[in-house]
Amino acid sequence: MVKEHTDDVVDDRRLPGWERYSINEWIGMYLDQRGTDYAQTLRDLLSEHGYTGNSPEILFGIYDFLAPESDEALVHGIRAYELSSHDIEQVAKLKNPSRLVSYIIDVTEEIETLGILQQKLFSASEIRSRLPGLGSMGSRYRSSEKNNAAPSIVELGLEISERLGHINLSDNETRETLGFQKWSELYSQRRDALEIAVLAQQHLTEGSKETLSILAMYDKLTGTADVRGLYHDVLDAFMRIKLELDKPSDGGEIPDALKADAYYEDRRAFGSYNREQEWKMRHFGRQKKDWEQNQEYREQSQEQKDQDQAKLEGDYRRMIEDPWAFYSEQLTLLGLTKDMSFEDARSVFRRRIKEHSSAFNTVFNSSLEYAASQEAAKAILSAWEAVSILYRAEEPAEASTAV
Repeated sequence: MVKEHTDDVVDDRRLPGWERYSINEWIGMYLDQRGTDYAQTLRDLLSEHGYTGNSPEILFGIYDFLAPESDEALVHGIRAYELSSHDIEQVAKLKNPSRLVSYIIDVTEEIETLGILQQKLFSASEIRSRLPGLGSMGSRYRSSEKNNAAPSIVELGLEISERLGHINLSDNETRETLGFQKWSELYSQRRDALEIAVLAQQHLTEGSKETLSILAMYDKLTGTADVRGLYHDVLDAFMRIKLELDKPSDGGEIPDALKADAYYEDRRAFGSYNREQEWKMRHFGRQKKDWEQNQEYREQSQEQKDQDQAKLEGDYRRMIEDPWAFYSEQLTLLGLTKDMSFEDARSVFRRRIKEHSSAFNTVFNSSLEYAASQEAAKAILSAWEAVSILYRAEEPAEASTAV
């Protein structure tokens, strides 16, 4: 039974007829019964009275119980994460970690921390144990209870790969600048992150375009698609593309092997002319760059969100016409402008959320200042969730303009 620690019980309120335990203790006990008929009682307690204790274990439990449907869930999750001194082990045990993981990505600068979180999520999700050749219970068996962690594992993998985009086998200058040992550590982080992302995406969608897209990123980094645990049909589909076994036809997809290298145009701008690459460019165009593949995945991931937004027809039309104007209130709250890059905007967000750190890492109290800090933090988090997508969408446009 999850119980509130006595030292953490700040508000010792009692319910009439339930005097044996405080409200906080009732919430802790009902968390153990959330899969039963007591779930509605727990929801009523949280809605009417709220949780006023400071136990990270219970706060994580409340986040998982409310997520992803409640706006309160993220605040409880962040308080749990901060009060637990960034306990990644507890985050990895969550059944619905998506929103909390997205927050951690946005406020964490250390790539190593994100890598550890991805590894922990991957291990706790049991995806690896379901893969062929790794002691699986079946090559295509899925645990629906654990399946919710897979999108976060993919998101972390793509984020790590993007941050380490300058680390690859062909860039000798970066290797010499960093030194072989440091370069090897960063290369391994990027490789491992993409490998896990491939397996997590495969767990979600098997041999889909999304899976093949991430596998292509891994192949481009390492020169091979040798990922242990990859389904045979996924590997077969990828190799047919890589080795040009499926020839292009009218209206069909052109294999990447027939296209010019993704970065040939960049090299040509600095005098590196290659006739073979020019011929490929003229007839088949160029391959997609890493950031373009990342953007395609993000756009595909938005499909469900777009479907939900379509229900709000008036707001949806205004957002399509001018998304920056649609989110002007959120931009003003955060102090952001349309001209900022994604990284600059995220730096401003980090400063703004740190101004209200007391909402997450201090002992609960009933003062008006504490309540105001909580509300301000909620508003900042909600605003950033809305506008960060706009800045991410602008990145490819800025990169192509620079070319």
